[in-house]
Amino acid sequence: MKKTFLHLIIPLMVLTPLVVVSCEKNNFNQEKRTFIDHVNYANDYNYLATYQANSASDNIQKINLMSESKLLRIKTKQQPQIDFRDSIVIKPTELNYQFEYAKSIKISSNNEIKTFSNDLTDEVSYESEDQPKPNIFYPKKDKGNGFNLPYLFIPSSDKNSINHPDFFKALANSKGFSITVDSNQGFWIDYKGNFENKTFLSANDFKLNILKTALLDKNFRNQWLTDHNLELSEDEKSLISENENLFSNDFISYLNSYHIDLNRLLDFESDSLNFFTINNEQRDLSDFFKNIFLYTNFVDGLPYEYIVKKYGNIKQQISWLFDYASNYKNRLYSSYYFISSNANNEINLIRNKNYRPDKNDLEKITIKYNSIPISTSTFGTQMYNAFSQNIVSSLNFNALDVNQKQEILTKYAEYNIGYSRQVKKYQPHNKIINNLLPIAKDHYFNSTFSELYYGVKLNELTEDLNVRKINSSESYIFRTLINNLINQYGFSEKNDDIWLSQAPEDINILASSQGLNYNFLRDALVNISKPYIATEKQGNQINTIANNYQFKNKDYANAVDNHNISKKLKPHNFEIIKKYLNQIIEDYYQKNPNAKNIEFDIPIKAFAINASIRNIVAKINSIFNQINQHLKPKIVLIENFDQYEEYFLKNKSIYKENDFKLLKANTQEFIITEILSLNSNIFMFINNLDNYQFTDANIFKEMKKYLEFLKTHKLNFDHGSIKEFNDWFKAHKQQIQRETTTYLEKLKLEDNINFINEINNTISYVLSFENQIANETFDKIIYQKFIQKPIAFDGLDYFQDILIESNN
Repeated sequence: MKKTFLHLIIPLMVLTPLVVVSCEKNNFNQEKRTFIDHVNYANDYNYLATYQANSASDNIQKINLMSESKLLRIKTKQQPQIDFRDSIVIKPTELNYQFEYAKSIKISSNNEIKTFSNDLTDEVSYESEDQPKPNIFYPKKDKGNGFNLPYLFIPSSDKNSINHPDFFKALANSKGFSITVDSNQGFWIDYKGNFENKTFLSANDFKLNILKTALLDKNFRNQWLTDHNLELSEDEKSLISENENLFSNDFISYLNSYHIDLNRLLDFESDSLNFFTINNEQRDLSDFFKNIFLYTNFVDGLPYEYIVKKYGNIKQQISWLFDYASNYKNRLYSSYYFISSNANNEINLIRNKNYRPDKNDLEKITIKYNSIPISTSTFGTQMYNAFSQNIVSSLNFNALDVNQKQEILTKYAEYNIGYSRQVKKYQPHNKIINNLLPIAKDHYFNSTFSELYYGVKLNELTEDLNVRKINSSESYIFRTLINNLINQYGFSEKNDDIWLSQAPEDINILASSQGLNYNFLRDALVNISKPYIATEKQGNQINTIANNYQFKNKDYANAVDNHNISKKLKPHNFEIIKKYLNQIIEDYYQKNPNAKNIEFDIPIKAFAINASIRNIVAKINSIFNQINQHLKPKIVLIENFDQYEEYFLKNKSIYKENDFKLLKANTQEFIITEILSLNSNIFMFINNLDNYQFTDANIFKEMKKYLEFLKTHKLNFDHGSIKEFNDWFKAHKQQIQRETTTYLEKLKLEDNINFINEINNTISYVLSFENQIANETFDKIIYQKFIQKPIAFDGLDYFQDILIESNN
């Protein structure tokens, strides 16, 4: 499904301004080339920031992209020009791949070496030509006289350019590639911008950071210490113990998943960086290339000569790993900006005048933080007033109240409107999932509910339970009906979509085939939002509601009057769900006339909800009441961390937390992460799929194919208790990971997306206010008039590409 970027633009109408703000009231920031950003969160760029992956936070990534030495990056040029009248992008931000410290890249592809030695692009012409000229790129307009998206990659006709289509074609069928470093590009300076001797960068500077990243992998670090007869000091052991998550990354697994030879990569005798597959296996390395160089900090530069001189040979000591860059002063810089000061409430970056010539870019970047975040509305008002006095350089339109938005839209021609987008690629969209196996002493549901929802009595929910007994066909039917009884489009106060998936919406779709307009998972919203609602069992077959999509719930909710909350909370097929759910309950009580009511808690995270949302929540019980008098849910608003721990971390309720952090940020990685999570119980569910036979062969089709694959490799668990399954799974996890990785690499795009939909149906149909995804995928950002800021592509925000117009 193709998303329309300019759908976000509010129609410009005559609005009566309620508040008049003059941009000329005061001008506190006289230095136009100083960019001041103010954010409503704490500064997490602390003394351990350089140990963190870029995926840790937007703040860490933003500072990393400005201040760390890169081999290459995406260059962004010009702020998008928008025709608001016709809602069309006239000129998008132009993007291209740009060498930084890389000088050339040699790719071993199809038994030949292909060399790419420049980053040239074609000139761009937005005018149509009857006879196109050579080396001129004429972008195809896809929306009237303009463009739908605010950014555009510019290719090159030069076959030696990394912007030529042949570059990624070569990577897509490659044994590996080597990168030579431009030693004249830059040298190391300190936090004051000074240097004693010009120490230029070499390939070893980038290899050292790869080694550092590998040493943050626990198993590799222990092996390195053993191989080189090294020991950690007590302080170093303590630091690791206190920050286990930072010193136990999955970098080696990350490289292994791409079959990259780490030993060859860490050859400090070679004058190039050599990224080659183990045994020179031919593979698609295009995703690896983009991920490791553009999105991670794994191959940033570290001053090899400086570190060896200060700490000694890297094979004879390991103190450099813990001491170097332990604060912003105790390190060197060799990129666009260096950190000149860093405190809890403010960080300052100064332009490195030795790295590139002055081009009217930013001299200084200041980011101010709120150590204790305040309410969005209060912060929006503060920034609105600060922007009017040039105290801050930008203003997020979406954070403003209605009156402030009206003021800006009334005089929109006087404002410099740009765009930004919050990208989610690494953490789960929602940490809360359906609890498929609540093993605990106490529970927030009774035995009647347990029999219907899990297929066993409450006292049977122990580790001794046979895995084949959990989740019978009958309990599966009941569970799908209960989990789809509330239309979550009724939760939304805006025109947002519902995202019933743990998958971050901006992960790349990685498959053996491609599809038109399917690049990020959010593009596949419709097809990962197909609910499997079982209705009844006929013989051995389970019937399901055919042709079911979440967008039907959206259409239904949108057609209902906003004041009729109870009706908006009903799914479009409410009467069907009601019929079969009531039938199951009545049948149960005919067989068990003395059974207690069906009692269960539905915990909903509600750390910061308003009165309007509380009013919506209050209506949920009325939907259940219409099904059957025995159905007695209790809605519990989780409003503090003690409640959160009790309901989501102790395995007592129908929901639980399932957290993860992706490294590669693609669909294949998401699928395997869920499969390998013992906490999610996805693998156990797949092992039990033989219990379910559906009249519709497409239900869990991908999981069933995967189960057959597991059987051929003798990686399915036939019988035994839950405890025995857990022990077996841990013992076979590495083999499962290896075989599953190979299996997923062969999946076509459609199969990839369907697999995710099946995972969603298994664990992500929970009631939550965090299940929403904005239709307006880009936020309006107001900049001071003299600032020209290109839009960030896929969350890669390069402040070094901001230019200042001195005449404004």
